[in-house]
Amino acid sequence: DLCPYGLGAWGSRGAISFAGSILKAAKIVRDKAVRIAAHLLEASEQDVDIGDGGFHVKGSPASFVSWADVGLVASIRTLDLPDDIEPGLEETAVYDPANLEHRVDEMGRMNGAASWANGAQACVVKVETDTGVVTVLDYFTLHDCGPMINPQIVDGQMHGAVAQGIAGALFEDIRYDGHGQPLSTSFMDYSMPTASEIPSIHVDHLETPAPEMPLGLKGVGEGGTIGPAAVIAAAVTDALHDLGVEIDETPITPSRVRAALRRASDPLEASVK
Repeated sequence: DLCPYGLGAWGSRGAISFAGSILKAAKIVRDKAVRIAAHLLEASEQDVDIGDGGFHVKGSPASFVSWADVGLVASIRTLDLPDDIEPGLEETAVYDPANLEHRVDEMGRMNGAASWANGAQACVVKVETDTGVVTVLDYFTLHDCGPMINPQIVDGQMHGAVAQGIAGALFEDIRYDGHGQPLSTSFMDYSMPTASEIPSIHVDHLETPAPEMPLGLKGVGEGGTIGPAAVIAAAVTDALHDLGVEIDETPITPSRVRAALRRASDPLEASVK
C-alpha cells in the first residue's frame, strides 16, 4: 500500500526478446524458402516438407532441393525466382511481449516484466564472534528459468549472480558522511570479494515453461543476485540466535556483527542503535 509501484531486480529479458524476434523473423524466412522450393520442385507449397537439409515433396523423397539450392536462387540466380518473390533470404522482426505493461493502472500498479522466473536458495555460514567475520562455507541455489537454451551459460550466469549477491550481502558498502560526501571513493575503502571469499556454489535447475513466452523462456540471473542478502542474513541470525542477535541490515560487515553482539548483550547499547 505504501509503495504500490516497484520493479525489484529485473533485466533478464535478452533471451525472451531475442527469441521472440528471431522466431518471428525465422518463420518469415522459412515460409519464403518453402515458396521458392515449391517453385523449383514445381509443387504446391502445402506439398513441401522440410528435412534432411532441404525440401522435398511429400511422399516423394527423390524430388528434393537443398537449402543451398534455395539460397543460390534467392541470392544469385534471382532470374529463377517466381515473379512475386523479392530476392534475398533475410528478415527483420520486432517482438513486444503481450503481457508487458507500459502504464500504471488506477491503483498505481503495472507489470513491468515480460515473465517471472523463480528459485530458492540456502547457505551455511561460520560467524567468528570475536572478530565479527562472516564466512560463507557452502551455497545452494535452485533456479527455474524455463527451458535452458544453453545450460553451460545458465550455470555460469547463476554462479556469477550468486557471487555478486554475496558481495552485496557481506562486502560492498557505499558510505556517506553527514554532509552527503561519499566515503567509499576507492578500492581501499570499498571492499569486494575475491575468489577466496566465494564458496562452492551448487546450482540445480527446474525447467517450467512460461506459457505466454516464446519457447517458454524466462529470465536468468536475478535469481542469483536477489537471494544472498536475505539468505545470508537469516543464516547469521540463526548462528547467533542463542546470543539474541538479529541481523537486519546489509552489508553484514564485521563491525556491524560486533555492534549487533554488543547490543544483544547490553540493553543500553540497544537503546542507542
